[in-house]
Amino acid sequence: MTEIDQSTVYIIQQPRPKENGWTPNFEPATKYGKLTTVFDAGDRAYADPTSARKKIISKLANFNCDKDFLLWANFGDPACLWLTIMALVATGRTRIKFLYWSRGQSATGMSNDNGFYFPVELDVTSISR
Repeated sequence: MTEIDQSTVYIIQQPRPKENGWTPNFEPATKYGKLTTVFDAGDRAYADPTSARKKIISKLANFNCDKDFLLWANFGDPACLWLTIMALVATGRTRIKFLYWSRGQSATGMSNDNGFYFPVELDVTSISR
């Protein structure tokens, strides 16, 4: 795949490290495209939704429904996620692909060590039917 037709994985918000320093490993997501971040770890979209929307529109101006993905790490301000989806829909994107993290099995139960991402596609036109 050339740089021009390479997919992009938009990490909606860069997670802050937990108290023990742990953050999600996004390496497995690189098989779906190059990683880029929409919001920084400290951004709070709920506090200024107008500025957040402008940031989203700018960062996702080239979002391609056929090949790009959103990735929400379940850390940070959930308003970043909501506003990102709403902004994409408002700009005419009718299909959005997400990368969903599935924890793997280990001898002691569920584990992130052997987990993986898989794509999930949402067709927003089918929601209103």
